[in-house]
Amino acid sequence: AEPSLLKKGVAQFYRKRYVEAKEIAERFMERYPNSPVRSDAEKLRADAAEKILEMNRKPAAPTPSTTTQRPVDQ
Repeated sequence: AEPSLLKKGVAQFYRKRYVEAKEIAERFMERYPNSPVRSDAEKLRADAAEKILEMNRKPAAPTPSTTTQRPVDQ
């Protein structure tokens, strides 16, 4: 159960589900405080937290419905 929980967190991270990855890393550290791979969980939590901050800093990309199209000069 211990390795599979951490693997699940890593999978969420690579799916860009950073909030879920961070929560899983935190749950892992609570359940397995003396695990030999605790440092991996700490790194996952830190990396996910950084990605969350980056996402909150970036302006949202315009959606096709909000962009204006200009006529092409011929």
